[in-house]
Amino acid sequence: DVLLCPVMPIPAYPHSDLPVFARSYSGAGINEFGLAEVSFWPLIIIIADLPSTVVPVGCTPAGLPCGMQVVASNFHDLTSIEVGKMLEQVHPQCRWSPPPGFG
Repeated sequence: DVLLCPVMPIPAYPHSDLPVFARSYSGAGINEFGLAEVSFWPLIIIIADLPSTVVPVGCTPAGLPCGMQVVASNFHDLTSIEVGKMLEQVHPQCRWSPPPGFG
């Protein structure tokens, strides 16, 4: 069994040179997310010490990537990796491709 959940509560955001705690994030119809709100999904999995594999699932209209976590039970790292591979085979958007200009 695996759990499929978001990597972040918002799609990818453009790069910034500001210090991490000085940045604000927006998306999903909400403006001004702080670092704690943006980090919720990855942190809850890390704190639970569960293995996770992130797979791409598409792009925003601006071309920024969106992903999802495949979370397995404790000590079942290979399960999350294998499910990620299966998603890649059946769903073309789950295949990684380099960003434009980096291929």
